[in-house]
Amino acid sequence: MINLNNFIERLTEYERNINVISHDLMRRTKNDTSFFNYLNNVDQKYLNDIRLILIMTAALQISETESIYDSFELEDIAKIFDILLKQHKSNLDLNLEAIYFNYNVMTDNNRALALIIELEERLTAELSKIYEIKNEIQKEI
Repeated sequence: MINLNNFIERLTEYERNINVISHDLMRRTKNDTSFFNYLNNVDQKYLNDIRLILIMTAALQISETESIYDSFELEDIAKIFDILLKQHKSNLDLNLEAIYFNYNVMTDNNRALALIIELEERLTAELSKIYEIKNEIQKEI
């Protein structure tokens, strides 16, 4: 028999640490220096977590420091969303953030609409699977 306790403990610790890091980052979103200094000191193993990346993209968009916008292009954030969407197609929050970003920030209605259509297609397919399982369960009740 496989013992998953060690894996569960490591997963629990990872999630606890991500929650602490996320909370600390959210408190720093208005202070770019503090935010990016903190982010640069976060252990590398956490940097690929989509929750932190979404906090970073939000912080870049809401920065009150005008000079920060000289250090990157909004198109860079769009590229980050594109990369993340390839890896995390089923992440609803990510999809919605990418749609909002393309529509509200980039004012790229065509890209936003394309993302909406892709999401609708995936959701429709997933909903049909959910309804199928639901019907099977209801038959057994």
